[in-house]
Amino acid sequence: MRISYFIPILLMGSSAVAPASRVDAQPGGSWIKDGRRLCTFDDALREVECIQYHQLIEHHLKSGGSWREYRWLWRGPNRAEVRYTSRIGLVGVSNFTIGELIDPHSTLPEHASKNAVSYAPSRDELIIGVPGEGYEFSVKGGT
Repeated sequence: MRISYFIPILLMGSSAVAPASRVDAQPGGSWIKDGRRLCTFDDALREVECIQYHQLIEHHLKSGGSWREYRWLWRGPNRAEVRYTSRIGLVGVSNFTIGELIDPHSTLPEHASKNAVSYAPSRDELIIGVPGEGYEFSVKGGT
Protein backbone atom coordinates (compact mmCIF):
# COMPACT_ATOMS: atom_id res chain seq x y z
CA MET A 1 0.00 0.00 0.00
CA ARG A 2 1.39 3.40 -0.98
CA ILE A 3 1.65 6.17 1.59
CA SER A 4 -0.96 8.13 -0.38
CA TYR A 5 -3.44 5.64 1.06
CA PHE A 6 -1.74 5.84 4.46
CA ILE A 7 -2.35 9.56 5.05
CA PRO A 8 -6.17 9.48 4.64
CA ILE A 9 -6.29 6.61 7.13
CA LEU A 10 -4.33 8.77 9.55
CA LEU A 11 -6.68 11.66 9.02
CA MET A 12 -9.64 9.51 10.07
CA GLY A 13 -8.19 9.12 13.53
CA SER A 14 -9.16 12.22 15.43
CA SER A 15 -6.74 12.60 18.27
CA ALA A 16 -8.05 15.50 20.27
CA VAL A 17 -7.13 15.73 23.90
CA ALA A 18 -9.36 13.42 25.91
CA PRO A 19 -11.91 15.22 28.05
CA ALA A 20 -11.70 14.77 31.81
CA SER A 21 -14.94 12.79 31.76
CA ARG A 22 -13.34 9.86 29.98
CA VAL A 23 -14.51 6.50 31.32
CA ASP A 24 -12.01 4.10 29.79
CA ALA A 25 -10.66 2.71 26.57
CA GLN A 26 -11.46 -0.56 24.92
CA PRO A 27 -8.29 -2.00 23.38
CA GLY A 28 -8.45 -2.38 19.63
CA GLY A 29 -6.80 -5.78 19.91
CA SER A 30 -3.63 -6.68 18.12
CA TRP A 31 -1.59 -4.48 15.83
CA ILE A 32 -2.82 -4.33 12.22
CA LYS A 33 -0.07 -4.61 9.61
CA ASP A 34 -0.14 -1.77 7.04
CA GLY A 35 2.79 -2.90 4.92
CA ARG A 36 6.39 -2.07 4.12
CA ARG A 37 7.87 1.40 4.38
CA LEU A 38 11.28 3.04 4.39
CA CYS A 39 12.27 4.30 7.83
CA THR A 40 15.17 6.34 9.11
CA PHE A 41 15.49 5.57 12.79
CA ASP A 42 17.14 8.10 15.11
CA ASP A 43 20.93 8.25 14.62
CA ALA A 44 20.73 5.95 11.57
CA LEU A 45 22.91 6.72 8.59
CA ARG A 46 20.46 5.50 5.96
CA GLU A 47 16.90 4.45 5.27
CA VAL A 48 16.01 0.84 6.01
CA GLU A 49 12.98 -1.23 5.20
CA CYS A 50 10.48 -1.36 8.03
CA ILE A 51 6.95 -2.60 8.63
CA GLN A 52 4.20 -0.21 9.69
CA TYR A 53 1.34 -1.20 12.02
CA HIS A 54 -1.58 0.65 13.57
CA GLN A 55 -4.01 0.03 16.40
CA LEU A 56 -7.36 1.67 16.99
CA ILE A 57 -8.51 2.41 20.54
CA GLU A 58 -12.13 3.45 21.11
CA HIS A 59 -12.57 5.77 24.11
CA HIS A 60 -16.00 6.10 25.72
CA LEU A 61 -17.12 9.16 27.66
CA LYS A 62 -19.49 9.25 30.63
CA SER A 63 -21.70 11.58 28.58
CA GLY A 64 -22.23 8.77 26.07
CA GLY A 65 -19.93 10.09 23.38
CA SER A 66 -16.78 8.43 22.12
CA TRP A 67 -13.60 9.22 20.23
CA ARG A 68 -10.99 7.14 18.45
CA GLU A 69 -7.29 7.11 19.07
CA TYR A 70 -4.84 5.66 16.57
CA ARG A 71 -1.52 4.28 17.72
CA TRP A 72 1.30 3.70 15.25
CA LEU A 73 4.20 1.27 15.31
CA TRP A 74 7.16 0.90 12.96
CA ARG A 75 9.53 -2.06 13.21
CA GLY A 76 12.83 -2.30 11.43
CA PRO A 77 15.84 -4.60 11.42
CA ASN A 78 17.84 -5.36 14.57
CA ARG A 79 14.81 -4.87 16.84
CA ALA A 80 14.48 -1.19 15.91
CA GLU A 81 11.03 0.02 16.91
CA VAL A 82 9.20 3.34 17.21
CA ARG A 83 5.68 3.82 18.63
CA TYR A 84 3.74 7.07 18.34
CA THR A 85 0.34 8.24 19.58
CA SER A 86 -0.89 11.71 18.66
CA ARG A 87 -2.52 13.59 21.56
CA ILE A 88 -3.17 16.97 19.95
CA GLY A 89 -4.01 17.37 16.27
CA LEU A 90 -4.47 15.05 13.33
CA VAL A 91 -1.59 13.22 11.71
CA GLY A 92 -1.59 14.16 8.05
CA VAL A 93 -0.13 16.37 5.34
CA SER A 94 1.14 19.69 6.70
CA ASN A 95 -0.44 19.11 10.11
CA PHE A 96 1.66 19.30 13.23
CA THR A 97 0.72 17.00 16.06
CA ILE A 98 1.92 16.66 19.62
CA GLY A 99 2.05 13.16 20.99
CA GLU A 100 3.83 10.42 22.85
CA LEU A 101 6.78 8.56 21.38
CA ILE A 102 8.51 5.39 22.56
CA ASP A 103 11.81 4.26 21.04
CA PRO A 104 13.54 1.58 23.14
CA HIS A 105 16.88 2.24 21.41
CA SER A 106 16.87 6.05 21.74
CA THR A 107 18.88 8.22 24.10
CA LEU A 108 15.68 9.95 25.26
CA PRO A 109 15.07 9.91 29.02
CA GLU A 110 13.40 6.55 29.75
CA HIS A 111 13.46 5.99 25.94
CA ALA A 112 10.25 7.99 25.57
CA SER A 113 8.79 11.48 25.31
CA LYS A 114 5.35 12.97 25.87
CA ASN A 115 6.42 16.03 23.87
CA ALA A 116 7.04 14.46 20.47
CA VAL A 117 5.89 16.35 17.38
CA SER A 118 4.97 14.91 13.99
CA TYR A 119 4.89 16.68 10.65
CA ALA A 120 4.05 15.40 7.17
CA PRO A 121 5.77 17.63 4.60
CA SER A 122 4.23 15.59 1.76
CA ARG A 123 2.00 12.61 1.11
CA ASP A 124 5.12 10.44 0.98
CA GLU A 125 6.79 11.29 4.28
CA LEU A 126 6.06 11.60 7.98
CA ILE A 127 8.65 13.02 10.38
CA ILE A 128 8.48 12.62 14.15
CA GLY A 129 10.86 14.54 16.37
CA VAL A 130 11.37 15.59 19.96
CA PRO A 131 12.20 19.32 20.21
CA GLY A 132 15.20 20.08 22.40
CA GLU A 133 16.32 16.44 22.48
CA GLY A 134 17.77 16.12 18.97
CA TYR A 135 15.62 13.07 18.21
CA GLU A 136 14.19 12.44 14.73
CA PHE A 137 12.47 9.51 13.03
CA SER A 138 11.03 9.50 9.51
CA VAL A 139 8.95 7.12 7.44
CA LYS A 140 8.42 7.24 3.68
CA GLY A 141 6.07 5.57 1.19
CA GLY A 142 5.43 1.89 0.69
CA THR A 143 6.83 -0.81 -1.52
